[in-house]
Parts: sequence; structure tokens; C-alpha cells
Amino acid sequence: MAPTPTITPTPFPPTPVPDTSPEAFTFTLEQSTYARSAEVLTNTVTIAGINTQAPLVVSAGAEYSIASGDFTAGNTTIANGQTLQIKTQAGAEFSDEVAITVSVGDYETSFTVVTVPQDITPEPFSFAPKTDVDLAMAYTASATITGINDAAPISVSNGEYAIGDGDFTSAAGTIESGETVTVKVLSSTNFSTETAAVLDIGGVKGTLAVTTLAQDIEPDAFSFESVMDADLNTVYSADAITISGINDAAPIVVADGEYAINDQPFTSEEGTVQAGDNVVLRLTSAATANTVAMATLTIGGIANSFSVTTVKDLQAPTAKIAFPPPTAKTANTSVMVRGSAEDNLSQITDLKIFVNGQDSGATIESTDNFATWKTQLDLFEGDNAITIVVTDEAGNVNTEAASVNMRREDYDLEFPHEGVEFNLSRTVVLDDTVDSPRLLIGRRSIDGKIMSIDPSTGVRTELTVKGLPTNLTVTESMTLDKETNALYVLSTAPGDQIIYRVDLASLEVTHFLSLADKLTAPDKISLRRMLVDRETQDHPRILIAMVFENAIGSVDLDLTEFSIFSSNTIPNTALPFDEPTDIKLVPGTRRLLATNLANGQILEIDPDTGTRNLFVDATASTETSSWASATAIAFDVYHGRNRAIVTGYENNDTLLAVNLESRVTELFSGLDLNNRFDENKAIMIHPNYEFAFVFDNTENAIFAVDLVTGQRVVISKSN
Repeated sequence: MAPTPTITPTPFPPTPVPDTSPEAFTFTLEQSTYARSAEVLTNTVTIAGINTQAPLVVSAGAEYSIASGDFTAGNTTIANGQTLQIKTQAGAEFSDEVAITVSVGDYETSFTVVTVPQDITPEPFSFAPKTDVDLAMAYTASATITGINDAAPISVSNGEYAIGDGDFTSAAGTIESGETVTVKVLSSTNFSTETAAVLDIGGVKGTLAVTTLAQDIEPDAFSFESVMDADLNTVYSADAITISGINDAAPIVVADGEYAINDQPFTSEEGTVQAGDNVVLRLTSAATANTVAMATLTIGGIANSFSVTTVKDLQAPTAKIAFPPPTAKTANTSVMVRGSAEDNLSQITDLKIFVNGQDSGATIESTDNFATWKTQLDLFEGDNAITIVVTDEAGNVNTEAASVNMRREDYDLEFPHEGVEFNLSRTVVLDDTVDSPRLLIGRRSIDGKIMSIDPSTGVRTELTVKGLPTNLTVTESMTLDKETNALYVLSTAPGDQIIYRVDLASLEVTHFLSLADKLTAPDKISLRRMLVDRETQDHPRILIAMVFENAIGSVDLDLTEFSIFSSNTIPNTALPFDEPTDIKLVPGTRRLLATNLANGQILEIDPDTGTRNLFVDATASTETSSWASATAIAFDVYHGRNRAIVTGYENNDTLLAVNLESRVTELFSGLDLNNRFDENKAIMIHPNYEFAFVFDNTENAIFAVDLVTGQRVVISKSN
């Protein structure tokens, strides 16, 4: 048996004495100060020098983390070798101090958390200045604010600001760190002027300065395209220019022309123009050929011109002969030749009169560069072919500008041919409804015939009215209604006392009305002259001078009704007629004038009532006291004159002229024994002629009487 081992008991270590006093440790902070209410973490320490769990106590307001565990609060214990970290919160106010005490076992340590002091002074900020800015415009600049830890006061002078997306304001406010502020300033209304808005944040200032651009009233260059071969004395406008390159109202001045801005009226006065305005320049071209007219426009010191050059004159001037007529005769040794000349491009420098191919050497009288001219031209015996030769300053010559034929021969000879004889007549009608105008003169012969005379040649032909209801028609009184192309014929004694309407084209009678039963003395030549009156009444009418009835009759144009319009009892007895021989309407008016045969007076008759008033009594004037009778009247109102011309017999071989405004009378076309009047009972004045057509019953001749000088020549004459 084996020996029993000896067991040696192992002694138990002695029970250690509990040690809860750790080695010293200290908590440190990463920052010396902290933002308000910021979370604060200390460094991590390792507990050493204890052999047992030691009580851990952290002052209120702090939490701890053992061995990287979660932060918690409340008393606990900590073992040797475990780590410890403290978490707390900085104070809520600026410059607060929060003291934290930590004890492990019997060891105690502390630290203090200090919050930052208040700082409302931001980091400096600035705004870049702006130059050459437009006038009276808003400009902005922005900055982000840093360097403050509290709301800083913000204000602005001479401007406005906006924080973030807020509205602009000029009122004081506050701004937080990190916010963006935009400042706004209004530029000056003056050029080259600085305007500044100053933004103040916590005493730190930033300035936004804007400087307006310099004034510029010198525009970009402009030009106008010249015009060539322009018409004379005509307004030409250049293409519109648009003003650019200026920033203020620029002065505009024109010389020798006119301008218009933006379709406003043209002017030659100084003005101003703005950028973007449209300007049109115009001028009137020269009144002579191959001449430059130039208008110069100056804007802000920049000038350019618009030139217009008139066409070169390659055309010869023209001329017209106003008197004598194209074919005429006189027994005088000379004749007044007068007329006009015209050159649309140049001045007329010379006018000559050739007779039968030779220069007459006549002295031409003119005060207006031959626009009008006259001369008393000597005539050869027999035919005188008169030709006008005109020359202009460009050297153009018209050797046949105008011509007439004057025959100098004995007054009593027939002209221009024999036969086809005149008879007694009281009217001359100029019919211009046909291609070639013709004079129509009636006859007292009871054959219904009318004389037709070519006013340019004097040639006479006979016409016969067709469809007459009797064989007793006298045609010595006629009048024309151009609107219906009708000729009214008044067949007086010894004819059938009927008024006829005759179609001019066919000479067929279309209407007629007997007036025999309207006459108290039908055997007398009472029905004298007529007037177609379409102007004074709603319904056109024919007015008839009725000599021995001392009345003016009225008939409608269709010849259906006759009435007395004015007489010595209608509408009253005042100013009675004394053998009225003619009644006419002053062209372009409602004035009716009637002539009295017996006393030579002219009466004015109210076209509505028939009331009579004395227009003129030639015998009352010493210059015309010899005037004894008045037979026919016509009006010289077409060439700058305003008068009546009256015929009559027993008046010393003359006519009477009456100013229609002043009523002054004068004798006209005085005694001419070589072209004498005897019974000048018919007269016609037409706007296309500058002489009157006068028919003399005794001389059996149609005269042309110059309405300027009164000279007379014979157009046509028979035995």
C-alpha cells in the first residue's frame, strides 16, 4: 500500500483593503468658449488607482459616459481601468459660466464651460461701385453677412435693402449671420453724377456707389440720298432717319428746308430730338432747271445735307395768243397781240413776233418774264401770218410756239368768205359739247335755220332745225343747256311765238310750248332772251325776258308750264321794269341781273321772290352818262376780273363794263370807226376765251373784243 501523501494546505491571500481613491485626473475642453446652449464634451480619462468600484457623482446639468457607453445622468460607480467622459451644455446667455463637478470615490475635480460673449460686429463687407449707369435707374448689389453671433442692427441711408427674398425697405431692422443682404440705390437724374447708398450693420458700413454716364448728344452719323432729275418747284422728302448714339435730348436745326419728328407737322424752327426718334427732312426743289437745292440738318453738332437737283432743260418754252383769235380781220393798220408764255424748267429770255416769216421787230411789253406779254403790232395790207418765237435761258427755241392769221382789209368786205349770210339775231351761243367748239347764231328769218360759225376760222355754215310744228320759226334767241345737250330756241315775232327744245346732236325738236296766249301784244317782238337756271331752285327753269310785257317769264325745262316770275305787279310794283331785254345769272352765285332797254338800267332780281332792286344806273355816273340803252349782258369773271359787260345800241359805238362788287361803271371798247359797232345786241363770254364774242345785227359781223384792252377784230362777216 502506497504511503498516504502529505497534504500541505495553501494559505489564502489576505483580504485586500478596499481602495476607492483613484489617481488624479483632469477634464479639459476643446474650446475656451462655446456658443450659447452648445453641447460640450470633455476629454476622455481612464480611472486608475482603485481596486474596487468607486462611486461616481456628476453635478447637475451634466451627463457621463463610462467605457464609451451611452451618456446618462444619476449616481453610479466606476471600476478601475474604465474610461470616463463628461457631456454638458453651455449656458443660454452670452458670457455664461457653467461649473461642472465630478467625484470618483473620494477624488473630486471640476471644470467650467464659458459661453462666448455677444458679437454683433460683422466681418467687413463691400459692394463694387458701378459706373456709366443709366439715369434714374435702380441698381443693386449683395453681400453675405458673417462674423456675428446675434441679430445685428441694420439700417440704410439714401437707398433700400432686402434680406434674402424679402421686400426692399428703408426702415431699420436686424440681420443674422449667414443671411444675404441686397442693397438698392437709384441713380441720379443728372449725367456724370455719383449716388451712394450706405448700409450699416452693427457699425460696419458698406457703400454701393453708382455714377451715371456722361451726357452724349452727338448722334451716330446719318446721311440722305440725293435726288436727281427732280421736277421744278416740287416738295421732296428724304428717307426717314432714326436717331441713335445719344442719351439726351439733342438740339436739331435745319437750314433751307423743314423737318418732321415722328410724323408730327413739318417745321423749320429749332427743336430737340431723342434717341429712337424718326426724322424726315424735306425741301422744295428749285424753280429753274439743272439747279441744286440743298437742305442741311444739324443734330447735336453733326450735320448732313439733302440735295435735290432739278432736271436739265431740254424742252423749248411754249406760248399762247390770247388775242386776236386764230383767224380774224381788221381795217386798222395795227392790232393788239397779247398772250402768255411758259417754260416749266427755265426762265424765258426772249420772245419775238414774226410776220409772214420775218421778224417784225415789235417791242414786247412784259413785267413778268413773258408770263404775260403784249404789243401793238403793225400789219401789212392783206394776210399777216403771225408767229410767236420764244427762247429760254437754256438756249431752247420754239420757232412756232403760237400763231394766228390776221387780214388787214376794208371793213365792209365779207370775211373769211362770201355767202351764207347773217340775219338779225339777239344771242350768241358757244356750243362746246362737240369736239370742235362752234358758235350758234340764230336768224329772224322765219325758216328755222341757225348759223354755225367755227370760232377758229370764221367759216359759216347753215343748220336747219328739224321737226318744227310750223313754218314760222324764228331762231334769233337761243340758249344752251349743256347738262341735257339741249338747245332752247325762242321763236319771237314775226315767228310763231313758240319756245322749242332741240336736241343738239340731231337738231330734232323734242319739246315745244306756245307762248302766244301769254302775250298781251303777240305781234310785237316781246320774247327777247333766255336763261337756263339750274342753280337757284330745286327744280330747274328757263327765265325769259319779255320786253313789252315788262316781265320775266318762267318755264320748266320740259316746256309744260309757264308763269310770270317777276313783273311790274309781281311780287310788287316797286322799281318797275322798263322793257327788260336780257336776264343772266352771275356764274358761281345766285345773283340774277336783268337789263332794261329803255333806260339802260341793270336790275338785280331776287331768285326766290322776283323782288327787284337797282343794281346800277350807268347814266348816274359822269363817266358813263352817255349810256342810253342796255340790250344784252355777259360776265367777265374767269381771268381775274369781276365785272359785267353790257351791249346796247345808241351808245356811241361802245360797251359798258360794270364792276360786280363796287358797281362802278365805265365805257369799254371805245369808238373804232374801222371796226364799228352799230347794233351790238348779242354777247357771249366763255371761260376758254379771253375775248368776248359780240354780234352786231346791222354790220352782220361777229367781233372778238379783247377783254383786257377792249380792241376788237372781226371773226366772221357777211353782207
